[in-house]
Amino acid sequence: MTELYIDQDSLATIVSTLATSSTELDATNNKTPDALDAGTVTPSVLAILSVLIDGAGQLVVGMAASSDAVADAAAKYKEQDDTTADAVIQQTWTAV
Repeated sequence: MTELYIDQDSLATIVSTLATSSTELDATNNKTPDALDAGTVTPSVLAILSVLIDGAGQLVVGMAASSDAVADAAAKYKEQDDTTADAVIQQTWTAV
């Protein structure tokens, strides 16, 4: 039987990286220009900027949700792993 090993520290690093990246990207929202004058191409530049800002916002939400999902999955895995280990240990002791 193949052993499955999940490194809890690696999962914690993934959770932290996703959460930090989401927060840092969200903080760049304050750096968007209040006004923009690109002459005759202003409407085009604003349209591009709008798409970029919308995409960044979706990325912020996605990374935060992914961070939460990985944290939840790691906690559930650890809980089930501990429960299974306890059952195996108990079965081993009662069989002896």
